[in-house]
Order: sequence, then structure tokens, then C-alpha cells
Amino acid sequence: DFGCWSKSTTFYVEDYGYFSANYNTVYISAVDGEKWAYTTSSPAYMFRAVELKAGENYSLSVYARDCYTSTSYPCNVSLGLATEPSTSAMNKLTTQTITKCGNAWDFVETFFTVEEDGVYYIAFGTEGSYNTLFDKVELKKHDIIPPTVEVAAVTSSSATFAITSNASAWDFYYSTEEFDPATLAEDVVTSLNEKTYTLEGLNAQ
Repeated sequence: DFGCWSKSTTFYVEDYGYFSANYNTVYISAVDGEKWAYTTSSPAYMFRAVELKAGENYSLSVYARDCYTSTSYPCNVSLGLATEPSTSAMNKLTTQTITKCGNAWDFVETFFTVEEDGVYYIAFGTEGSYNTLFDKVELKKHDIIPPTVEVAAVTSSSATFAITSNASAWDFYYSTEEFDPATLAEDVVTSLNEKTYTLEGLNAQ
């Protein structure tokens, strides 16, 4: 239900099965079988007031589709957090370029915490494209924020990874080929509690 959301610019809410843009008609089913919102403006954002607690772990997500056919206007979908329903007060938590005229909904998600208890405004929106559709916006609370791993340094015989997480420990899986961690029997470093890990004994190819 988008009735509780405030708008920074023109947004519409529809429940019919098609959308027309640039002389191109796209037949669309809502993600949850109900209504979806769309905008023909850019930039365009919607805001909703929520009460958040300091120290809690949250995720914010939305499904989005770009129906603007021109490749000169990539669709950049952002999720944000604001102190008031305004783009000038918004901190972008993540920005993702979604599929141009895709045949399915793209999923955009971010994880975050707040430093103080209070009322905040969660936000979603687009910049770049002029025909963007949105559906099923969700705010969830989690025990921990899933870790992200980035390569911090590489040498001819080692690689150092930086881990971002508020967990106290995690397992590190690695392999020279694609794998499913649930079935991997070796190459596992368990109970890491440092924010970096260096994998040594590598051979440069």
C-alpha cells in the first residue's frame, strides 16, 4: 500500500496490468499481486515515516522496473534514509542501476543501523530514467547484518580481504572454482573474529 508514502514529485499508483512508455506497451504483474507505483519524473522519490531503534539491524528493499526505452537514460534506483521527507535531507544507502526494459522486476536491497532512537523517513526512488515502476517495499529487522567482503590488497602470493559485518565471528569459504558453501568440505577458515583475512600460498596466473 503506497497510501502512507509522501512524494517528492509526481508518483502514481496503479493496479492494472499494463504500462505504456515511448510507444511501447509492457504488460506487468505486481510482485505481490496488488498495486505498484510508477513515476514519469526524474529524480523522483517517495518517503515514509518509521520509528527506528539505535543498535538494531535493518534492511530496506524494493522491486523496480525500468520501462524507458532510451539507452541514453540509465535507471539508477536508490534506497535512502532521511530526517524529513525531502531529498535534501536524505542519505542514500545504496544505488543500483537496474535492467533497461527488463522482462522482470529487479530486486534492490540495503542493510543499515541508526545511531539514535527516533522517527526517520525511509525512501526509494529513481534518477536518470523517466518511466520507473516500484513494488513491494519492505523494511525488516535482523539479528545481524550479512557480511560483505572486498579485496583490500593483492600480491603475487597472497590476497587480503576486508570484511564488513557487525557479527562477532564468521566462517570464510574459498575455492579456485565456483562452489556451494553448504556442500564444501574443505578450504574453510572458521570462527574468524578479525575484520581482515589474508589468504597466503597463492600462485599468480
